[in-house]
Amino acid sequence: MRRLSIERCLILVFAFALLLSGYGWWQGSRELKATTTANNHLRQALGDLVVNIAAKDREIDRLQQALCQASEQLPLPHESDSSDSAER
Repeated sequence: MRRLSIERCLILVFAFALLLSGYGWWQGSRELKATTTANNHLRQALGDLVVNIAAKDREIDRLQQALCQASEQLPLPHESDSSDSAER
């Protein structure tokens, strides 16, 4: 009789331990899913930022080239002053 009650207690303890481990696994699975979802959102946002930064870099390069081309076409101030003084 006593052996039967010990076996029942052990069965209850093991069942409870199994339930707790199942709950722990379920919680871990939920956290992993949430982390994966957040990671995917961050990866997408980072990709969008990289694309935008690359576009801004191309725009900066284009503006710098346009400025260099415009400055090459303009006469330098000291060149125009020296030519005016040479004519006088």
